Amino acid sequence: MNPRLLVLCFGNFIIGTGTLIVPGMLPALARGLDVTIPVAAQLITAFAFPVCITAPPPAALTPRLHPPSPLVAVQFPFPAGPAPPAFARR
Repeated sequence: MNPRLLVLCFGNFIIGTGTLIVPGMLPALARGLDVTIPVAAQLITAFAFPVCITAPPPAALTPRLHPPSPLVAVQFPFPAGPAPPAFARR
C-alpha cells in the first residue's frame, strides 16, 4: 500500500472519529454541561452548519489540484484545535 494513502486514510479516520463521536456521547455531554440532551445535541448543528458553508468553496476552487493535496492541507490545523472535554484541564 502507498504510504501516502495510508497517512491520508489515518487522517480521515481521526477527523471522522472526532465528528461522529458527539452523537454517541450526548448523554455524557449533557450531564457534563448541565443541560438537557436536546440542547447538547445542538452541538451537532453547531458543527455541521459551518462545515456545510465552508466546504464547497475550497472544493470548487481546487478541482485541478491532485485530489489528496487539499485534504492533507486541511488536516494540518486539526491537531491544533481545542482539546476534547475529556482531556481538558479542570
